[in-house]
Amino acid sequence: MRTPVQKFIVRLPHELHTQLKRMAKQQNRSMNHELIDRLEKSLVNDDIRNIDEQLVTLLLHRIEFLEKRLESLQKDRHEP
Repeated sequence: MRTPVQKFIVRLPHELHTQLKRMAKQQNRSMNHELIDRLEKSLVNDDIRNIDEQLVTLLLHRIEFLEKRLESLQKDRHEP
């Protein structure tokens, strides 16, 4: 069963249209297919970027915790 599609008119600057047309030809596919493929990839990349940002935040918090823990252990070691 085919996924229903929506018709959507897009206005592209001439240079972007020319570039998209050239890329579609190189990939041996329609401009529509080229555009859909690129849009889908950009959305996946956005999702991955969001996950990466969350991971970086978690790692930074963990580093901060470990640095504080290390500092505390060093103080305990040097106190009489």
